[in-house]
Amino acid sequence: MITPKLLAQHCIEECRANRSTSLDLSELSLGVIPDGVFELPWLLRLDVSGCGLVEIPAAIGGLTELRIIDASNNRLIKLSRRLGQLAKLTHLDLSSNELKLLPSELCKLERLEFLDANSNRLEFLPAEIGNLTSLEELYLNSNNLSELPSSIGRLAKLKDFHFRSNQLKSLPLEMARLEFLHCDFTDNPWESSLKHAWGWGWDIVAVHLRALSNSEKCYEAKLVLVGEGNVGKTSLVAALREESFVENRSTTHGIELRSFGLEHPEHYEHFGVQLRFNSWDFGGQAVYRITHQFFFSRRSLFLVVWWPREGVEQNDVEGWIERIQLRVGNDARVLVVASHCTEHGRVPRINQEALKRRFGDIIVGFHAVDSREMHNIDELKTAIAQAASQLPQMGEPMPTSWQRVREEIRQLNDVQVPMDTFREVCAKHELEEDAISALANLMNDLGDIVYFSDAEGLSETMILNPEWLTKAIGYVLEDQQTNADAGVLAWNRLHEIWSSDRPDREDYPRDKHPFFLRLMEQFDISFRLGDSNSLVGQLVPAREPPEVEPWKDAAQSDDTPSKDLVIVCRLSADAPGLIPWLIVRTHWYSQNIHWQNGMLLNHAPHGEALIELVGRNLQITIRAAYPTYFADILKDTVDFLINNRWPGLNSRWAVPCSQKGCSGLLNLSVLKTRQQKKETEVSCPECGEDLVINDLLEAVPVAPDEIEPDELLPTFRHESASHHSRFAMALRFLRKPNQHPNAGESRYVTCLPTDSEQWMYRGWCQMPGCEHLVTDWDPNSNCVFITEHPPIRMAQTAIYPSIPKFALKHAAENRMKKLVAKYQGTMPEFDADEFDWDEVEPTGNFTIHGLFLGFMDLCKVRAPDGEYLWVCDEHRKLLFDPGLPEIPERDVAPDGRPFSLSSVRIQNFRSIDDLTIPLHSESQLPGTWTCLAGINGAGKTAILEAISLVMLGPKDADLIGAKRLGRMVRQVGGKRRSELSLEVDWSGVGTVKLSISIVLDKNGKDARVPSTGDHDDDPDGLPHQLRLLARKHLFLSYGATPNLSDEKDGSDGEGAEIVERQRTLFQPLAHIRGVNALLAGGEENAPILRTLVAMISNLFKKDDCLSVQKLNSHEALTFGDLKLRLDSFQLPDGYRSTIGWLADLCSEWHRISPQAAAENDFEKMSGLVLVDEIDLHLHPKLQWDLVAKLRRLLKNVQFIVTTHSPMVLTSFDQHELVLLEQKEDGLGIRPADRQIIGFTMNEVYRWLLGPEHVAGGEFAMLDSSDDPNDQELVTRLLYQSDEVGAEEADSRLAAHNRLVQAKQDEQAAE
Repeated sequence: MITPKLLAQHCIEECRANRSTSLDLSELSLGVIPDGVFELPWLLRLDVSGCGLVEIPAAIGGLTELRIIDASNNRLIKLSRRLGQLAKLTHLDLSSNELKLLPSELCKLERLEFLDANSNRLEFLPAEIGNLTSLEELYLNSNNLSELPSSIGRLAKLKDFHFRSNQLKSLPLEMARLEFLHCDFTDNPWESSLKHAWGWGWDIVAVHLRALSNSEKCYEAKLVLVGEGNVGKTSLVAALREESFVENRSTTHGIELRSFGLEHPEHYEHFGVQLRFNSWDFGGQAVYRITHQFFFSRRSLFLVVWWPREGVEQNDVEGWIERIQLRVGNDARVLVVASHCTEHGRVPRINQEALKRRFGDIIVGFHAVDSREMHNIDELKTAIAQAASQLPQMGEPMPTSWQRVREEIRQLNDVQVPMDTFREVCAKHELEEDAISALANLMNDLGDIVYFSDAEGLSETMILNPEWLTKAIGYVLEDQQTNADAGVLAWNRLHEIWSSDRPDREDYPRDKHPFFLRLMEQFDISFRLGDSNSLVGQLVPAREPPEVEPWKDAAQSDDTPSKDLVIVCRLSADAPGLIPWLIVRTHWYSQNIHWQNGMLLNHAPHGEALIELVGRNLQITIRAAYPTYFADILKDTVDFLINNRWPGLNSRWAVPCSQKGCSGLLNLSVLKTRQQKKETEVSCPECGEDLVINDLLEAVPVAPDEIEPDELLPTFRHESASHHSRFAMALRFLRKPNQHPNAGESRYVTCLPTDSEQWMYRGWCQMPGCEHLVTDWDPNSNCVFITEHPPIRMAQTAIYPSIPKFALKHAAENRMKKLVAKYQGTMPEFDADEFDWDEVEPTGNFTIHGLFLGFMDLCKVRAPDGEYLWVCDEHRKLLFDPGLPEIPERDVAPDGRPFSLSSVRIQNFRSIDDLTIPLHSESQLPGTWTCLAGINGAGKTAILEAISLVMLGPKDADLIGAKRLGRMVRQVGGKRRSELSLEVDWSGVGTVKLSISIVLDKNGKDARVPSTGDHDDDPDGLPHQLRLLARKHLFLSYGATPNLSDEKDGSDGEGAEIVERQRTLFQPLAHIRGVNALLAGGEENAPILRTLVAMISNLFKKDDCLSVQKLNSHEALTFGDLKLRLDSFQLPDGYRSTIGWLADLCSEWHRISPQAAAENDFEKMSGLVLVDEIDLHLHPKLQWDLVAKLRRLLKNVQFIVTTHSPMVLTSFDQHELVLLEQKEDGLGIRPADRQIIGFTMNEVYRWLLGPEHVAGGEFAMLDSSDDPNDQELVTRLLYQSDEVGAEEADSRLAAHNRLVQAKQDEQAAE
């Protein structure tokens, strides 16, 4: 039997016989090094890794020629001191052992270049370690070291120093002189200032260490007060500051910052020391809770304030502590403070034991105080000082010069200052250049200022008062218009939000508006929609959009390669703001379909995804040919967001049971563990069925051991989306941080020959899906990843993370040989055997043969999923750091009416072959009216439908329904397509064309609206912007017989899709929300009803049949002598129908412009309203006056209406009338050749239909009693119920008299 000892003996004998300089005994379970090894004095390399060694004996000292020793993965607890005799040793690997100390004699190895002692139990290093003057790489990860010897500062050649996962709090100041290329000091309990410095790299840490040579101890803490609104937080801060109590103090919006001092509780040890507290008083409104989490920081003291009168549950005490725990973790410290508790007043009742059991050491005490009477305030001060003194940053050193700069900046009265001012203050206190940015970033991390040094457009301004910033963000979150617009923040309204004249608001200069928008992007509050709007993730609609249900129900056909993959993230608690932040984080893939509990994403060509939050389960459904790639991106995005936003939140990924109807979930990590144990099946915990583990783990990508070119090339010989996704997944695996700790240093590079027979190295931008050679990429072209040439060159590219230098040459040489062997003729000719590998000098960034890459004009960024990428400058600006947005100097719509329709062209639609209809003239006032008149079937309704479809745009018009659209397309001469277009006068821009097509399907019955209209596919095009702007104004369509809903209908609620407001025009049975439906909505609809009452009161005066008055404290309609409540069903149909669409109009106005609507400021109502047969069911008396009264009340609304009523026609000026009639070549327009205001009905019919239809005919008696000299009747007609001025009425009367006189003269002549 061959034993490890026999194998070792064989290797030793072979080495002796051949006088080999290398001996490999790795992975042989020997327990000790065989004696024969020490009889080979010529050895240069000895590998005894994984041999189960406990010690390295003294005999090792006799192998004086050794250069390399690998003793890793053993159980070493002791090293011989004679290791120090190996004077020629350059590489020593002692990783993964049980060493507690290194012998000082080891520090005599003056030629040692590489030392790896990772994963041991080292508690300290020998003080003489500074004698290793040749040391270049030192690895001490995962030990128990709590300090480093000062002599380490003498290791001048040290370039790679890794000290992850130890117990370091500080560093010796002598290390400041070292210059590292790579260092990793993560996962150590650093002092506060040093921890923040590490976030900016070693250079900043070195600056900080140099500054610490002259330092002072800092006793400072952040005191955060949270709780519901109006519980007394601000008054409590005033009491702690010993200020007088203020009655009826206004509610805090955003954050209020104050400061005060308390004596250190340990008087003897810290006599005279003052603890400085910076109090952050947070407003309790729910709208702020997501953004306030940004300022919940570790090493702060929290006060959860509650009012006992409201009760524990009403104050959500447990919820506030939970949110703190989620954001800060278990290191948080909380004092629970009951307010309004006088000495003899109410005793706060709260289950202290239950809260202590749940939150443990997080809660440090319960207190009851009263700020008015100062009851127990001194006791609370003592408790605050005692708790704060235990915070880890108390007493930490701060460079004296830095502290002086902080104090001077705090004294500035400005809320924001240019970075140049900060530099001047720093220069005054003699800070070196690198220290300026280091201090600015430290002050940002400590909450002194808000500053982003690495964001273009933000790095030259410092916000000195975070309260100023949070209020600006709060004004956006509270803005009624932005809430009504489903979170779409129009940049042309920023002056209304941030430059308000309201006395209760801060005023923000316009030149800072771009700055605030960019800050909101940095905080993941919003992202840009083109060049004129932003979307605020927190304000998206509450209801699921209608596009989602069809996506869920879509059945996959047999010939469709896509399949659904579902993964579920199970959360241990609610994560406030998870969906809003995800909406912003995933906006690369946005389809603008999102709501408060989910979103629908598209990552072409890698698939679509539906994300839904159901309770505490975040469910992600990916639909793709190879869904694993997109699933991995979204999974990492969620993990990265949770880890950064809520360190105290536990989350676990699961996959659903594959059995139909089963709701069971199986933990992914458990499945992977079972798979590693070679198990093949697992039982569902819900239904008990046995499931195949490999099938369930489809969501987990399999890491390739090595991506070989022959595996990649087939990808580019097919147009399969699955192949593209698989290749993208393979590249992603090589970059994933959890696969390679130094993935941030991974690069792509291609090697090309030059004329001088040397290699040329060209870097790749790593932007997923757009990978390209930096020097080859044309930013003005569409750089598509799926092309033949670039990916083949990508396949010739090796991707390496940073690896130890001594292990590189072997790996790189083998890699090059494999590539050359597989690519003869594609790769340049290369003789790997003759290549001088000793000339390779890698320093951390490696290509296929390990040459140093440098930055190659690439920028290091971090993607939303946490992945580090090296990208070109163009992609950095486009996707990661777009700079400040450019906001137009003047508003798009200075007159309050941003657009009006001027003409419509209709081709091959319903009864219309090709017709252009003018809608207004340039000289008209903003409130444009157009009346379409003609016999039944003339095309009046068709014109309204065409206008509605074009204004909806392709996406929403398609929701009208395939069959209904199919009935609208004319099949004449083989044409199967309708073309509809509008000319729109857009204020401040000019005339813009909107157009869509309706395409009939092959069956000749159904139709669809493809996105092929002008600019419809361009999210930045003017038509797209106009449609977006139009949705911030009224756009309503009412059919001739709208049904009134008397029930509260969720589909017509706040945030309803705009297409819902058009349905009565297309669907006779569709309904609009009437008065009774508003009443059914309860108190939330009270503002709408008040607006409706105001509108009715303006439209119908007391001398009319219909008016509004009070009836037993309720609004009532008066119809003649009958008084009817607004919710009565007894009103005649005509009134009920008219008031119904007016109620719907008021409801929509409140949705899109809640502030103006609440004030009943009807002049601010603007938009477009289409009404078919506006006169239907109305008494002639109302027909006379309705248009004129609407025209007066709604001055900035464009109406396009149809009618058959001559009384309504007399309400319109000549240029407002469009007369439709059938001609030989189809439907046409007869110009209105005269002014008909004041005409009698006979005259209107004679003009409209021709004399042959009136004189002596069926209409002859309609106005036989009208006396043309009846001045009272004529005056009433001309005045239109006093709605025009006296001067205009006189002019109209004179014109009428002239017409009457002409008629009389004509009759006399006859």
